[in-house]
Amino acid sequence: MSADDVASHAAFRDKYQLDGVRLLADPTHAACEAYGVWRNDPTWGWGVARQTFVVDENGRLLKHWPKVNPSGHAAEVLAALIA
Repeated sequence: MSADDVASHAAFRDKYQLDGVRLLADPTHAACEAYGVWRNDPTWGWGVARQTFVVDENGRLLKHWPKVNPSGHAAEVLAALIA
């Protein structure tokens, strides 16, 4: 999920051929604010702090990575999901 709009997500999905992957758009920032990731950075201004949350089907938080380095992070998340 990101604060980008649906059209932006569609372009990203098409560019990277992510068929079958659901990308959630939060252009109103409601979910970002609820998760506490919408922030005002003195250098960059308003934006989203990149974080990962694993939430179960009941809405319970199972795992949280507050600082995410995109390089290799997908493998880290996958390892946590299958553990």
